[in-house]
Amino acid sequence: MKLKRFLTGVLSAVMALSVCALPAAAVDDGVNAGAATTSKYTTSTIDTGKEGSITIYKRSMTSALPTEPAGNGETTAPEGEPLENVGFTIYQVMDAGELVKYYDGITKGNAVTYKDYFDSDATEFTASTLKDNVKLKEVKGQNGEPGEKKTGVDGKVEFTGLKVGLYLVIETTLPQAVTKKADPFLVSIPMTRIGAGKDETENSNNKVWMYDVTVYPKNSIAQGDVILEKKGVTGSDTAKAVGLDGVKFTLYRKSDTDDTYTAVADCRDKATENGQIQFSNLRKGSYYIMETGYADKADAGYILDTKAKYAFAIDKDGKVAENTDLTGADVVKATEGVFAIDSTKSKLTVYNYKPDVEKTVTKRDGSSTVTNTDGTTVGNHEADYGVGDKVTYTLTIDVPANITKLKTFTVTDTTVAKQLVHDTGSVTVSAKDKDDKEVKDITSAYGKADIKTEDANSVLTIAFTPANLESVAGGQITITYTATVQKDAVVANNGNLNTAKLLYSRTTDTDKTEAGDNKPYEIEDQSVVYTFSTSLLKKGEGGTYGGKAMPGVAFELYKKVETDEWGTDGTVVIAGKTYAKSSDVVKNAVELGLATDANETWILIPHADALNAESSDDAGTTGTDGKLTYTGLPKGTYRFVETKTLNGYNLLSKPVDAKLTLDYTTTWDTFSTYEKGVLVKHKYNTTSYKSNGKDATPGAEITIINRSGFQLPVTGGFGTLLFSGIGVLLVLAGVAVLFSMKKKNDRA
Repeated sequence: MKLKRFLTGVLSAVMALSVCALPAAAVDDGVNAGAATTSKYTTSTIDTGKEGSITIYKRSMTSALPTEPAGNGETTAPEGEPLENVGFTIYQVMDAGELVKYYDGITKGNAVTYKDYFDSDATEFTASTLKDNVKLKEVKGQNGEPGEKKTGVDGKVEFTGLKVGLYLVIETTLPQAVTKKADPFLVSIPMTRIGAGKDETENSNNKVWMYDVTVYPKNSIAQGDVILEKKGVTGSDTAKAVGLDGVKFTLYRKSDTDDTYTAVADCRDKATENGQIQFSNLRKGSYYIMETGYADKADAGYILDTKAKYAFAIDKDGKVAENTDLTGADVVKATEGVFAIDSTKSKLTVYNYKPDVEKTVTKRDGSSTVTNTDGTTVGNHEADYGVGDKVTYTLTIDVPANITKLKTFTVTDTTVAKQLVHDTGSVTVSAKDKDDKEVKDITSAYGKADIKTEDANSVLTIAFTPANLESVAGGQITITYTATVQKDAVVANNGNLNTAKLLYSRTTDTDKTEAGDNKPYEIEDQSVVYTFSTSLLKKGEGGTYGGKAMPGVAFELYKKVETDEWGTDGTVVIAGKTYAKSSDVVKNAVELGLATDANETWILIPHADALNAESSDDAGTTGTDGKLTYTGLPKGTYRFVETKTLNGYNLLSKPVDAKLTLDYTTTWDTFSTYEKGVLVKHKYNTTSYKSNGKDATPGAEITIINRSGFQLPVTGGFGTLLFSGIGVLLVLAGVAVLFSMKKKNDRA
């Protein structure tokens, strides 16, 4: 009878072990396994006064949980990776006496399972669904504190000093990565050893008791690979976004013990290559990424959002999903045009923005664009005007979508003051939003335009307040203004340059001082205005001034006004003077030899000396050196008409070409990359000139020859006296003949 009860107890123990061993298999890391408590065995009879232990090695599985082989309570080397911060709580559901009675078959009923200790209607087997009397049997700490213990980095946790009895083990805290926890299981202290070693082949298993039990429960975890894609956007046009290389990111993962996030090992300051970074084998959980800067020589001028936390998660299927538990002002969830999460492709896309500025100058015909040979239209960067003319400039600014996060957004335009001066009161600012709709008033974003003379330069400055530009985020700002060509403007050659700059913050961290490596980015764009001169040298041929310069010879300069030069109001401005088509077009252009078509419109251009003297005679006069110069003129068709010459010389029989029918070609150096934070879009290089298809030098001196006239007899001169004298002599001879004949008659 005693033998029968003993065998019944052994079989019950084996059954209990089988129940608890199904989830208890895991891989030892090869280092810590050897540190497990060495099992101690006794035979035949349970020593109820002996203490034992339960050592748990928690393992993860990315595949299905295995059910074979069952655990044997001893240290093994099964599959899996250690799981840290898994919490276990144990409950002594049987004391020594109850366990002995159970094994001896004294306790009636079927073999117990873990479900027997939970509420009968429980569908989830957690600490909260335990029966009330079982909750009271929690094995607590020495001072009565909760008895939960958590695995370390090696996935190991130990419960020592356990009295003989049956223990229910429950996972009470799970790391994020777990998609399916291990079921609760039962462990008896002691348990019958399964599978004797070689040194005990002579012993029967049912005579060996093990007081130190090791188990390997497993959890299913999810892992996923994530591709981070970095794109740069100018303004707000994400359709034209470009991949960015060399942008550095750090990956952060939520702790399994609290709400803090820490950087993931080997995922600090990883830089994009071909616009991407791949993060591999990310366990289920909550994450975010942050931009940390650019790699060396990778700065592309896009604004880094170094305060933004781009939040995402890895779900139970190892797919990218939204992170729903991270909050805060700097947290960026999936937002159109800022951050995108594509779960089907396991891809994250982070967008960086930058502005752009283009400076154009309006030509005399009113256009501000040019058409390339391939049919594309681009902004015009060169024009020609006269001294005194007001030149119209336009700055077109693409506003970044994240403009309100910036500290600096300032526009400047600089000219050499003796060449061009900005006109006070000429500045207008208009704007459109990202949908191309007009924003009526943005004066609160900049206040006013400031024009000052600084270091011999005329400087226009408009400092915007980025926080007040929300209405034009991703839209466009247009600034127009005029500058007047000065009398000392450069004539031809390199022209008169002016440079526009847009300064904007490098990062969205407005608390960081914008100096040194964090000084604002600059985008520069240039334009050039040309003005020309025509000059003549008057010489004589024959007579008093033969081969010499002729001073005091007067010339009038006429300009042909092309049809497209006349404004809609019938006026045109040449060298600062307004001409009306109705009153200033010369009526006798054909008679003067200026035109062969009476429909051509020609105007008389007064010489500067005549204008300054307020003379009614608009002609210019050659100086003592025989030279006459008209300067500060736009290009076009001009002709000189000589109106007064010197004694003994004839006037020219027809007008002389002033040689201002020029074509100029400006060569620009263009760039698309930033050097030390500065992008120079157009930088002046050289200018070449042609006239009628041949190379020309603007302002080259024109030599005009005047020839002396033929000498004609002078009325009342020597020739007349001679004939008069002969006549008198003939008359006197006739009188003498008459007197002599009369004397002869008297004698007769």
